[in-house]
Amino acid sequence: MTELVDWIHIRPGETPSRTDHAFLLTGWGAGQIPAELITPQVSALLHIGGSVHGLLPEGAWRPDLIVVSARTANAVPVAEYALACVIMAAKRATQFAHRLRTGDDYWSPAVRSNAGLYGSRIGIVGLSATGRHLLSLMQHFDVSISVYDPTISEEEIACAGAEPRDLDELIRWCDILSLHAPSVPVTRGMINAARLAALRDGASVINTARGDLIDTEAIASECSSGRLFAYLDVTEPEPLPPDSALPTLESCFVTPHIAGAMGHDIHRMTTFILEELRRVIATGSTPHAISHSQQTLLA
Repeated sequence: MTELVDWIHIRPGETPSRTDHAFLLTGWGAGQIPAELITPQVSALLHIGGSVHGLLPEGAWRPDLIVVSARTANAVPVAEYALACVIMAAKRATQFAHRLRTGDDYWSPAVRSNAGLYGSRIGIVGLSATGRHLLSLMQHFDVSISVYDPTISEEEIACAGAEPRDLDELIRWCDILSLHAPSVPVTRGMINAARLAALRDGASVINTARGDLIDTEAIASECSSGRLFAYLDVTEPEPLPPDSALPTLESCFVTPHIAGAMGHDIHRMTTFILEELRRVIATGSTPHAISHSQQTLLA
């Protein structure tokens, strides 16, 4: 335990409050932790990943067990990727790239006249850690931003720098819709055929959250017609079947779930979790702890 305390740099003046406790560190792909490993001596589970949903057996959750993940650290690259998609969507990047490849007239006034980020209306669904970070990044741009999130107050949304709207109003209002909600029963399929049809012609849909938030057949139909554009880092199913038209469409940009931390960004998550471990050892608590009831909402 002394070596671990030294390794994570307990700061001068801090006295470790947990010197006789065990800690579990897990990462992506760990699977469900066997219940027998969650002994009374285990004070905290620290997950170098995003969601902790399903990581612990139901009977293993204890009031005194601290559970924390690196989801806020993982939210940074996801939000950055979503921002890149917002800019690409505003620039009609997929349409220009497709026309360049096929030899079509990419300087067509019909394409150019609708391109550009200035004055765009950005709709964010879900003020999660990722949604909040995207919102903060978007404050630097000359755009209007509205948020739908039924789990927080309109005052909190306004304080974060956006205008609150209900979902259907947001969809009718926005030029670019970016999804950052969890996959729970009430959100699955929330962006259905009717709501996609309510988006204005030429609008873009960005999904870096969960694939099942969107009706796949409906978005494929809208993109096939050329009426909507889509930037999809997650899909339902994932991966898409080989015969799916989505990756081949001029109006669609599909990537294989790459928005989250990988490569260099993994170091941010590791640093975050080691800091959380230091905090738990030194103080016995952390403001980033996840409760049993929160695990699905933060998935």
